[in-house]
Amino acid sequence: MIVMANFSDPYTNICLVNEEVKILKFDNYNGEYNQGMAEQIDVSTIIGIFCHNDNLYLSVNNNIFDVRMNNVTCSNSIVNEKRYFELKVGDVVLYRKEYSPLCSYEEVLMGEIEEERDFLLYLTNILSSKQSIDKFFEGYRLKK
Repeated sequence: MIVMANFSDPYTNICLVNEEVKILKFDNYNGEYNQGMAEQIDVSTIIGIFCHNDNLYLSVNNNIFDVRMNNVTCSNSIVNEKRYFELKVGDVVLYRKEYSPLCSYEEVLMGEIEEERDFLLYLTNILSSKQSIDKFFEGYRLKK
């Protein structure tokens, strides 16, 4: 079982159990340590990033990709006050979403960190460079 912290709900975990994605409340949680972070993006999509057996993986619903072996990339930009997120493995688009930023321009100016509210932006920042991928991976490896 792979256990990931639920980005938006600190009282649940998102787990991969026998290639099935489950959201478990802490009272159903068996004590495994968190191996990464995940989020239910919409009704039909759960995306996660996790460490397992000294590798870093991306999960999109029941599909799992080794981040370092596959060409996993994502982009997140703002155009006309809308965010555009795209997640790809090689040339194949796994997920694409247009959405409103979760922090207003004024909130950002006042010191609000948008990445703390926006999982897709958080994921984009992790996958933005080899150094940020290595930093995320080492942080979760040290939790063992």
